[in-house]
This record gives sequence, structure tokens and C-alpha cells, in this order.
Amino acid sequence: MHINKINKLLRIKIQLRKDRDIINRKLSTVDNVISTLRFMDTVGNRRKNESNMSSR
Repeated sequence: MHINKINKLLRIKIQLRKDRDIINRKLSTVDNVISTLRFMDTVGNRRKNESNMSSR
């Protein structure tokens, strides 16, 4: 009977799904951080350009 192998594989599959969920959450967190940093850079560059314009 292959029932033991099947059960083992099903347990592995469940664990991998949990791992995938954790990884997806971490990836979306990283994406949020990246977009926040990009936004801050954009705002920073805009401010820098504005202060350069006003100093001229």
C-alpha cells in the first residue's frame, strides 16, 4: 500500500503551502518598503530641486 507515502506527501504539501503564504507575506512587505523608499526619494529629489531653484 502506498497510503503512508501519500500521507507523507500530503503533509509536505500542507507545510509547503504554509511556507508559501509566509514567503508571500514577506515579499509584499518588502515591496511595500521598496515603494515607500522610492516615494521618499521622489519627494526628496523634488524638495532638493525646489531649493536649488529658489537659491538661484
